[in-house]
Order: sequence, then C-alpha cells, then structure tokens
Amino acid sequence: MAKGIKSEKQYRSDKEISKEKQESFKRVCTPRVNKAIKAISLVGLCASANYESSQAETKAVVLALETAVADVKARFSGEQKATAGFTLPA
Repeated sequence: MAKGIKSEKQYRSDKEISKEKQESFKRVCTPRVNKAIKAISLVGLCASANYESSQAETKAVVLALETAVADVKARFSGEQKATAGFTLPA
C-alpha cells in the first residue's frame, strides 16, 4: 500500500471498533469463564475422600486459586498482572 493511503480498516470509526471489541469479548469470554469454572470444580474434587492432602498442600491450592482470581480482578481494573504457575509444596 502506498504511503499516506489509508486502508479500509483505518477509516472505521471509534464506535465501530468499540462495537467489534465488545462483540469479540462476548464471543470469547463466556466459554473461557465456563472452562475456568469447570477446571476449578475439578480441582475441588481433589478434596474428596479418594485423596489425602496435608494442611500445607490444601492451603497452597486455595492460595493459588485466590491469587489467580485476584489477578483477574486486577486486570479488569486496568492493572496488568500475571499469575505464576503452581506446584505443591515439597
């Protein structure tokens, strides 16, 4: 494309771009939240009688999940945080 010539995308209004971003959010957010809820539910199954964990391990799991949720809240508030991975204490 020649310098100074705008593409069709560059002519879209801010309102159009905002609407596309909202639609994109709605499209991807619901399945991602449902997937996260299912994953958390599966973690909760580790608390069943089929498994045994120490109090330190239980606290580590809950803290990791709480930290991840706090990071999501922070990101929706405009802060950029990323949760590190998780491993059980030795």
